[in-house]
Amino acid sequence: MTSSFLCFGILSVDLAKVILANAEYISDNGWTGIMDGGLQQFFELVRNAIAAMFFYLVFKLCERVLVDKLANRYLKSRQKS
Repeated sequence: MTSSFLCFGILSVDLAKVILANAEYISDNGWTGIMDGGLQQFFELVRNAIAAMFFYLVFKLCERVLVDKLANRYLKSRQKS
């Protein structure tokens, strides 16, 4: 759970800001910006966004399992008393 949260945090730091800057670079420079690697960088940023989303989903899945286990343990202890 912790490692997926850390990976999500690392991948998502300033991601939106960098994507917007890349889009602005491509729109300002047109074809030259694309040829200089702007399009490749854009696809790399999209790949990072997808990876960040994957790690977020793994984190949320782990969180759900943890909460369910804790809730079940609490309910079982309440039933005994």
